[in-house]
Amino acid sequence: MTDDEYVTFCETCVDEFVHKNDVWMETFGIDGYPRWDYDAPTELLVFSGGPGPDVECQYIAVGTYSTKTGTWMWAWAKESSGDAPALMKVRDFGVEHGVHELSRAHFDADENDGWTLAAIAGHILGAEAIYRPVADHLLIFMLVMRTERRG
Repeated sequence: MTDDEYVTFCETCVDEFVHKNDVWMETFGIDGYPRWDYDAPTELLVFSGGPGPDVECQYIAVGTYSTKTGTWMWAWAKESSGDAPALMKVRDFGVEHGVHELSRAHFDADENDGWTLAAIAGHILGAEAIYRPVADHLLIFMLVMRTERRG
């Protein structure tokens, strides 16, 4: 993939997820839920305390952006990640197309890079949306793979 092709691919993926996120947020009223919790072992993200039934999402952790170090780390690089098998498709795509940002585990980046990388992963893996909670200095990028209302 040439540099120009990669830029176009990134723009296409980001545009796709701007639209998908808008639809997801509106369909499930995510902004109306003041609380969110996630459970890494079950890969469940739950929005609660809102006007309707809780919203439950199956997710894949994509990676994290550290505001402390200004770096990105793919979730597949963490030994504890249960998402490594799915994310290997993203890494393999990077290797096949010569895209180092998809095949290197850890590198200097900014928050926008995190959104772009999550959008690429979401495109490759067929995600519904991207969610990005914050834990201390880490921005956690998650692919929402399935969403449903509880109860």
